[in-house]
Amino acid sequence: MKNWLLIISLLFFGKVGASTSDAEQFESGVAAYEQGEFDKAKSIWEAMSKRSAALDYNLGNAYYQLGNLGKTILHYERALVQNPQDEDVINNLQLATEARIDAFEIVPEPFYKRISKQLIKVFSLQTWTILALIFLFVGAVSFVGFLFLASYRKATLAVFLGSFFLGILFLGATYARYHYVDQAVEWVVMQPNIYVKSGPQASATDVFILHEGTKALQLEANESWIKLRMPDGKIGWTEKAGLERI
Repeated sequence: MKNWLLIISLLFFGKVGASTSDAEQFESGVAAYEQGEFDKAKSIWEAMSKRSAALDYNLGNAYYQLGNLGKTILHYERALVQNPQDEDVINNLQLATEARIDAFEIVPEPFYKRISKQLIKVFSLQTWTILALIFLFVGAVSFVGFLFLASYRKATLAVFLGSFFLGILFLGATYARYHYVDQAVEWVVMQPNIYVKSGPQASATDVFILHEGTKALQLEANESWIKLRMPDGKIGWTEKAGLERI
């Protein structure tokens, strides 16, 4: 675990950037932050209706200065979802994560799963969908050409097979992106500690404890309880009240 003072030195200045419509309010928060009025800056930014990666990054900075590790990690995670390549977000999230109490031994995934997850994140859901539709359309047109253009049957057949294959491949990537990335629900622990139980009721057996700032993946949920999977593969139920969704 790195010293908190190192994090302070990295997070001292807020990151500037927001939409034009919210620019004045955003800059007001930046001014408050730079004056050391972190609670005021946080309140200004929380009141903004337009969300952005830069806004969540700055909220993470402000919450860190206020000593709220759960909110710090929550907003860095939200910023990372919106801008996965932002090195400032990645670095500060890593440092904040190292300040958590909970540490997990990550269960290694098979090589093909790691590669597949990286590949489906290359494009957005919309891009994968467009690519799939384009190649399926080209495949359909080339199939018509194969049926009616006798002198070009070899060429149209080759185009049809290639386009149809790529269309189906990209359609699968679209589904994977939607199911495993866009629809994946993750939560961050907001309370100093919460009990994770064997079932969705208060009388269930306590199986382990989670601490502030820990992130977990949702497997199931009802009105009051969530079934979570930890990075090390442990599974259990906890009440929603102690969590906040990324």
